[in-house]
Amino acid sequence: MGKYISYITFRIFLFIFKLLPFWVVYKIADLLYFLLFRVTGYRKKVIVTNLKNSFPDKSDADINLIAKSAYKNLADIMVEGIKGASMNKKQIMDRYRFMNPELLDGCFESEQSVILVAGHYNNWEWAALSPPYFIKHHTVALYKKLHNKYLEDYMKRTRSHTGESLYELKETQLAFDKHVHANPPALFLLAADQSPSNTASGYWIDFLNQKTPCLHGPEKYARLYNMPIVYCCPIRKGRGKYELVLEWLVTDPNEFGDGQITLAFMHRLEKDILENPGSWLWSHKRWKHQYNGEEVVDNI
Repeated sequence: MGKYISYITFRIFLFIFKLLPFWVVYKIADLLYFLLFRVTGYRKKVIVTNLKNSFPDKSDADINLIAKSAYKNLADIMVEGIKGASMNKKQIMDRYRFMNPELLDGCFESEQSVILVAGHYNNWEWAALSPPYFIKHHTVALYKKLHNKYLEDYMKRTRSHTGESLYELKETQLAFDKHVHANPPALFLLAADQSPSNTASGYWIDFLNQKTPCLHGPEKYARLYNMPIVYCCPIRKGRGKYELVLEWLVTDPNEFGDGQITLAFMHRLEKDILENPGSWLWSHKRWKHQYNGEEVVDNI
């Protein structure tokens, strides 16, 4: 009963957000930022620790400025995620624009599926909504299943309303097996900057001044199916306005040794983070596990 009540409450919020114009939605985001940053200090210890370890040369004042920006980014993403469930085609295309989708036309014409990798940078929540309106490939998105079955069923329906196929993370192999050689070819969306559940199965990479365990999924499937990898990063041009530029990360995965593709992705993402650090998700316990030279140990 509790899960059903949560579902009904969430649907009420969705209905209200559907009626609200975007300027009101961002007033709510401003209030949410105040609550997260000033009142509750949501995951403040995690955020500050992550920032200090990533930018050891920055002063406390600089760290605080980045933290404020990160909280504002988080508040915007949260309200945009709710608003996105009711956005129509025109709103999506106006607000989450792929600037050079023609980069993938050659792959589409040769019936070549592609992996798109991105990080949790700015609004990644709308990433599964926009590609079907700009890119010719069939979009296949991997997502983390919700614990509430009512919310899970609803979110799966709404997230797929633009025509993409959705698979739980545990179904990743199934998704690739089903779509990699299908017609039309597929564009697999993978957010690959989170911590692996099993650090022993990932790669340890120098990332933001720290030894970091990294997912090897994009590299694994690119090499298994001989698929190119394209990188993109949503750049905020204004509140609720994003532009994405595609760029090739890997065109021939078999030219790379073990871990090199993962290294290329993390270093490319790092470049974007360094340019605008407040746009990344610092509240994630990204360095929960650390390697001390002999064994993996808990950190946060």
